[in-house]
Amino acid sequence: PRFADACLACRPMHHADAGGGRRLTRRSFADAASRQLLCNDGSEAGFYLSEGDGSNSLVLLYQQSGGWCWDRASCDKRPEWYTGNSRWESTKAPGGIFDSALFAGATQVYLPYCSSDAWMSEMGFHANFSKWFRGRAIRDAAVDELVAAGLLGSAHRLVFAGVSAGGRGAMATIDSLGERLASL
Repeated sequence: PRFADACLACRPMHHADAGGGRRLTRRSFADAASRQLLCNDGSEAGFYLSEGDGSNSLVLLYQQSGGWCWDRASCDKRPEWYTGNSRWESTKAPGGIFDSALFAGATQVYLPYCSSDAWMSEMGFHANFSKWFRGRAIRDAAVDELVAAGLLGSAHRLVFAGVSAGGRGAMATIDSLGERLASL
């Protein structure tokens, strides 16, 4: 896939649904526990997906915002909706960029944030914090599932987006994502 050459303005998406557009369905990763695709609290990470209808070659991959933590005290203060999956619903209508006409008919992916690492870590379990930090691994697993399902390939253009921690993670890891996808 190629990265889309569009510059988009979007409003932040918070933990609650903000829009009334397309609904995305929650997906789980196969063998999430054995692959360590885990939230801070050890619950299984996942993603939300709405498959495109074939009329649009864009694929929107959006990483949720939510700050991050840097020591045990800051991690212990994180709200539960940023550390685990207990508040995730079966469907989501995120609004904002997801409601843009640019993405009508496109495959849309929303990565809910539960790793507190700005989507940059593949560390695993950190004993001093008693938390898992696997944001980058979670993102990579979602991309792998899109590729395996034929929803992301050489005929698609990827828009990799996020706000706050999601945007910082996109900025810091876009090169590695490009390298990962270059072989397609």
